[in-house]
Amino acid sequence: AAWVRAIEVVEGKRVLQMALFPEDRAVPCGVDNGIQLLMGRLELCRPRQWGEDFILQTPNLCD
Repeated sequence: AAWVRAIEVVEGKRVLQMALFPEDRAVPCGVDNGIQLLMGRLELCRPRQWGEDFILQTPNLCD
């Protein structure tokens, strides 16, 4: 079994672990909370410096 890298997503008071996959790869069986991303539509908005966490947002959500 392969391992899957996940990120922690905070939405309001809920915290979830999400596994991210590009749109050209299917989410493997047995992976809970896996989503496919449209990589060409992601945009890095207001990145933080020195390796801090960053926020990925779709273009229509960026200021």
